[in-house]
Amino acid sequence: SYNRVTGDAKEMTDILESDTHITNHGNQPLAVKAGQIKLKNVTFTHDEGEGATLFNDFSMTVHSGEKIGLVGSSGSGKTTLATNFARAADAPVRFIDCDVEEPNAHLFLRPVITYAQPVQKLVPRIDAERCTLCGKCAEFCAYHALAVLPKTTLVFDALCHGCGGCALVCPEQAIAEVGIAVGVVESGQAGIIEFAQGRLTVGEAMAGPVIRAAKSKIDRGKLTILD
Repeated sequence: SYNRVTGDAKEMTDILESDTHITNHGNQPLAVKAGQIKLKNVTFTHDEGEGATLFNDFSMTVHSGEKIGLVGSSGSGKTTLATNFARAADAPVRFIDCDVEEPNAHLFLRPVITYAQPVQKLVPRIDAERCTLCGKCAEFCAYHALAVLPKTTLVFDALCHGCGGCALVCPEQAIAEVGIAVGVVESGQAGIIEFAQGRLTVGEAMAGPVIRAAKSKIDRGKLTILD
């Protein structure tokens, strides 16, 4: 509703305009020991302790070369934990926001975006002069992205997954693939944090190509956080 949208917009504006504070107790640099990263008894609340507590007395250990995943409902604090984890690092870290339908990590890290890479997916286009309306392409497509009618073949771009199988099974070679824009991957820097995020075009149904493009930014030689 209009009231809900207005309320959400006000909350987002308050977040963007608020000052961020990180208290460094003792001003002692972090030290890596035994190839581990540890969070011990961490508590986080919004509004400098006056708001809701997202996690209390939280502890986690990440061993060298280990992959971990955080699972929780929307609003449980996954992005908050991930962004604070990145900001606490004392060595270069790569942060990738893969929530391409509604990326929001940039609200916490506030990176300077310096590059945008368009993302495309391949969809079929039919050569009407070659097409014999045999229907093999529609039979192959598990996602019903093609429909063969008595006089023409229809293509539904929004349903297409870009696998290219229809072009392979066409006996008349009447199908060519063309790229259409489905989103963008933006890259930038927030201090020592190398930042990247995928952003799906509004109204586009298939998030997979944009997520894969964002994940291509993973650097296996350094700490990488995916949100």
